[in-house]
Amino acid sequence: MPVAEQGDYSKRCENFFNNLQMQLQHVKASDFETHGELVLGMIQKLTHKIKVREIIEGNAESKDQVLIGYMMILTRLFQIFPEQKLPIGNYLAPYLVHDCLFETPKALQSSNEKSAPKCKNPKTREHAFNLLSVLSRDCIENLNVVLEYLKTFNSKSNWRTNKDSDWKIKLLDDEKSSTGYVGIKNLGTICYMNSIN
Repeated sequence: MPVAEQGDYSKRCENFFNNLQMQLQHVKASDFETHGELVLGMIQKLTHKIKVREIIEGNAESKDQVLIGYMMILTRLFQIFPEQKLPIGNYLAPYLVHDCLFETPKALQSSNEKSAPKCKNPKTREHAFNLLSVLSRDCIENLNVVLEYLKTFNSKSNWRTNKDSDWKIKLLDDEKSSTGYVGIKNLGTICYMNSIN
């Protein structure tokens, strides 16, 4: 769905995926005994859709409701079919950890391009973490992928200092405002403080 169209359908997408997830809450693996290939295909397609989806969220205020929906449904399907965690998790877990959650933004080539990571909105990030949590639960291989990625932060000490603030990483700290302007926030006394000089 093109970016311009997503805003028009965002509320309907949210309703659709919430209703689908509520329906899946009442489903057991035994309900799909004769449709195993269909479910595997659905899991693979949802995984592919997450990976190829363009970055929609330009900042933490915008929300990619379609991506949230894909992650919600995939999370539930992994809860119903835990045997699919390992084969899919081999390539989905590293993607979620790096591209969706912890990739650092790079210089943009054009003004229309959105910076990394793919999940900037707190709700989108929450669903990415939920999916990663389900993928890693009772699957040591997927958990090792996540731990190895996080271990690189610990081994690269160039970003750490003794200051407490350097250990509190917030996505919003490195983000421009939606207007594109960068500057200080007026707390009500800036004009007064500037006049004292």
